[in-house]
Amino acid sequence: MRRRVATGATVATVLGIAGPLAAQDAFTFTFAPAAGAVVRTLSELRTVTAFTGFPALPDGSTLEEERRIEGRHRAVGEENGMWLVEAVIDTVWSRRRLDQGAWRDVADSVPPKRPAVALVSSQFSVTGFRTANPADGEVFGPVGAMVAGLDFAFPGEPVAAGQSFPTGGRIQLRVRAAPETGVAVDETVFGDLALTLDSIVRQDADELAYLRLGGALAPRTTSQQGEGSNTAGSFSGAFVGRLVWSRRWNAFVSGVARIRVEGRITAETPRGLVAASAVWDATVRHQVRP
Repeated sequence: MRRRVATGATVATVLGIAGPLAAQDAFTFTFAPAAGAVVRTLSELRTVTAFTGFPALPDGSTLEEERRIEGRHRAVGEENGMWLVEAVIDTVWSRRRLDQGAWRDVADSVPPKRPAVALVSSQFSVTGFRTANPADGEVFGPVGAMVAGLDFAFPGEPVAAGQSFPTGGRIQLRVRAAPETGVAVDETVFGDLALTLDSIVRQDADELAYLRLGGALAPRTTSQQGEGSNTAGSFSGAFVGRLVWSRRWNAFVSGVARIRVEGRITAETPRGLVAASAVWDATVRHQVRP
């Protein structure tokens, strides 16, 4: 899970170590891959959850979860001004451990080797799918560096260094607590994704756009009634991160983001009223593989 692969724009570059590169003034984001071009990606998600007040866990219990996805996407060709892009998950692996115990492999919801095909615009927005599987969005997750979302789009006009712009995309995190904790939680928290162009640099035959993101997640309240129990929850949080877009690769070649969600859950159970809280702290890392 901890392996890293070096590329033309490494995670160190994402964090601001740019090296002797020439700065530019503006950048036009355009998705224009060569037909048949293949981009291989490695994405990792690590989430640490701290629990308080959950009936089946001691206060202060922590759950660590790690997920690794190796995928690829290929530009099949153009159709009515759109790019036909096929994405495939080659391998997916997840594991977890409770309170620094032994790691345990767990089954993942996205089966490997199942392709999804989408129409992608020159602004890198997914305008439709040729397949209709509920997991298609997850298959395309690595294409958007696991943070962009399917509604993401670059602006059609040039962006100046220092300028911020909305993308229409949403960063999201699914927060969960298994029924074995005493209170089941399964919610998804969203935040609008805007980007700021920090700088544009030239490296060999490539132009790289260094972007940052950050903001609050939209507060979310939920309620659920079930047999013998009523559950209500409130969730809030924030996110921060950096991305690198490559004109040569027509892709996000590197990225890192941190998402933190705080949740308060109240449950009426046969054993009485439960007031619990949890903090989900997630780190997403993404990079293109040679």
